[in-house]
Amino acid sequence: MLKIGFIQAPGTDPRSYGIPLAFGYLISVLQEEWNQPFDYKITSEPYDLVEYNPDLIGIGSVTSCFWQVLEFSELFRKELPKTKLVLGGHHITAMANALPLTVDVGVLGEGEDTFLDLVRRFKPGIGWTYNDLEKTPGICYRGRLGNVVFSDRREPRQDLDSLPFPARTTNPSNPDEAIIFTSRGCPFRCTYCSTQEYWERFRRFSADYVVRELEHIVETSPEVRSVYILDDLYVADRRRLREMAGLIAERGLNETLSFHGFVRSNLVDAELCELLKKMNASAIRFGAESGSDSVLQQMERGGKCSVRTHQNAIDLAHEHGLKCGASFMLGFPGETRDDLERTFDFIRRNDGKMFIEGLYLTVPLPGTELWQWAARQGLVNEQMDWRRLNLSFDNPDFDWDNFLYLNEHTLAKNEFIKAVLESGLLPEAVAWRGRKMEHRNLASMFMARVLKSLAEQDINRVAIYGAGQHTRRLLDDLNNAPVEVVGLLDDNELLHGTHMGSFKIHEPDSAHLLNAEAVIISSDHLEESLWAKRGRFESHGMTVRRLYGPESPATVPSCLI
Repeated sequence: MLKIGFIQAPGTDPRSYGIPLAFGYLISVLQEEWNQPFDYKITSEPYDLVEYNPDLIGIGSVTSCFWQVLEFSELFRKELPKTKLVLGGHHITAMANALPLTVDVGVLGEGEDTFLDLVRRFKPGIGWTYNDLEKTPGICYRGRLGNVVFSDRREPRQDLDSLPFPARTTNPSNPDEAIIFTSRGCPFRCTYCSTQEYWERFRRFSADYVVRELEHIVETSPEVRSVYILDDLYVADRRRLREMAGLIAERGLNETLSFHGFVRSNLVDAELCELLKKMNASAIRFGAESGSDSVLQQMERGGKCSVRTHQNAIDLAHEHGLKCGASFMLGFPGETRDDLERTFDFIRRNDGKMFIEGLYLTVPLPGTELWQWAARQGLVNEQMDWRRLNLSFDNPDFDWDNFLYLNEHTLAKNEFIKAVLESGLLPEAVAWRGRKMEHRNLASMFMARVLKSLAEQDINRVAIYGAGQHTRRLLDDLNNAPVEVVGLLDDNELLHGTHMGSFKIHEPDSAHLLNAEAVIISSDHLEESLWAKRGRFESHGMTVRRLYGPESPATVPSCLI
């Protein structure tokens, strides 16, 4: 029986929605259209798949997590040399010429029919011949000379209703919530969005199909009370929305389920709000992106969204009892300090009527007009460090020291950071991290003081607790420490056995096996929670120190508190 493993590069997002729907569709299509038994395992832990030892592994990834794809595929090549690796998702679709050497096949665009073809042609113990790959539309692979070869283009499936419902599991982060797609793609073309490159064109599931899938969710997962519609824009087709709302109400689904998903401000009017209330939508969300009309026009040339349509959407949602969330992109090329302040003012004056869905850094995604512009400026390339495209300021691994900034020609990076931190709109813990990163040598200075203090106590072997970006920035200090650094410790099982620089990352409870005499907590955002766990080291007689706080030999300057 064929064994298939699936793994999604998770990045550092702590949330989980159960089986990613992309994998759910692949599985359900195989179950319905491939007349062979197969076994599968879905995980976010690569060592789970090493233990499972599948014939084939499907890997999914977006751009900001692509660094994990490289790490996962190298691990699988080493531990599972006979297993074939298939990579799909937005990133490889746009960057097919950069197919990693450790990956056998890249699936370009929509994956159900392509993956089905690959499985049908798969030969256990062999994989595929070059002839097999040449006959499989919609892929890229390494040819006989090691170059990237493209098969014929595959047309996306026209009738989305022909797809079976995707396989689902309970959402671990929120068991009361299910996720669903009711369409693919978006009819609009924003300069920063990669959806057109991936889905090619806007297509919809019929209203009847959507309602039957909702009934299936209620039947198979009676605990579900809320449905998160993951579409780029599920309200784009007003006629279909009217039909969906009518069927949901007619079948009583609005008495069991509530809904939330993304809209677009220029499409929000009184009728839309009434339709959403009819289907028991609890909230709308939209990408406001900016409070400056000049920036909005650059984001979507000729677009119809404006500060006025944004305000209208917020006001109408409020009038109709719909919660309203909006996300914003900061640092777009050409954005001035005044533009930034207009955005901050827009957010403040809607306090109480709108919540911030996300405050993001503008990043160029492969396949977009913005990426092409950034490439012409020499800011991005196919071999760059993809972690620099981390867009969320409140992501624990957001690197304030090294993020990719596109707007230096209009507003200097240090001025941009200052404006964002002084806005008062970031959560306090996030702003604290940002303020510390303004002082590039601060953490290094603190680490040097702590190491010197331990050396003066005749402590010679030290382990570092915390293997995130904070520690990565201190590698030079650790390599030149006055004591021996015996390894790094981290609670993230994905990191165990891997390396950061020359240092191996271990499970924290193994610190005493490394003969460490002391442990230093190296984290700027998890320090308090890690400090609370110090007993696991002190019980083995180890000294525990941290870089910040009263127990540290270093003193935090008052300007950073």
